[in-house]
Amino acid sequence: MNLAEEILEEDKRVRRLRIMVDLAGATIKSGSLSRPEAERLIEGCRKWTVTLFPEKGYLFDLIYRNRLERLIEAHLP
Repeated sequence: MNLAEEILEEDKRVRRLRIMVDLAGATIKSGSLSRPEAERLIEGCRKWTVTLFPEKGYLFDLIYRNRLERLIEAHLP
């Protein structure tokens, strides 16, 4: 795979990750989950992040975990 193809593939994975996190956030905001379900959703997102970007789980924690946890605090009892 050449550099241009690698860049396109990484862009595709980043878009997938962004969509997944946006959907998780929307689901949490909807209030349709219990707190434990929402926490499991976040852990599932992190696991999928590591599948897309091996050894980069810490980036999920830095970028997305706090955002999703704030949504839990704001929208779930």
